[in-house]
Amino acid sequence: MTHDLRLNVEEMDTAHERFLEMLEQLQKTEGGIDTALFREWIDETKRHFAEEEKLMMKHLYPERETHTGDHEQLVDEMESFFAMITTMPPMARSFVEGYAYDKFRRHTMFYDLDLAKFLAANEAG
Repeated sequence: MTHDLRLNVEEMDTAHERFLEMLEQLQKTEGGIDTALFREWIDETKRHFAEEEKLMMKHLYPERETHTGDHEQLVDEMESFFAMITTMPPMARSFVEGYAYDKFRRHTMFYDLDLAKFLAANEAG
């Protein structure tokens, strides 16, 4: 993962690394998209979000509702593009090739960075 996406929250950084590794594997798939890998990628993302949401609740993160709302939107988008693998392969491929990373980056740099700063301030305080 590039340095600018590290949050210095081990659980989050590890999950983000895994997300990006799986995305890279999907991008390298020749021809069609590997549906089993795509499904695993979605499931792994859901697990990560669930863990992150537990962390928010544990630390009483004040922006939890907004952050989890973005999680729901991201998963809904992933599921929608997964459904397009057979009906609209070019759309599913475009999601894997660029859109997914852009969404990941925006979420990480806006929502996750704010959470990481909150957690760091709570540890220091």
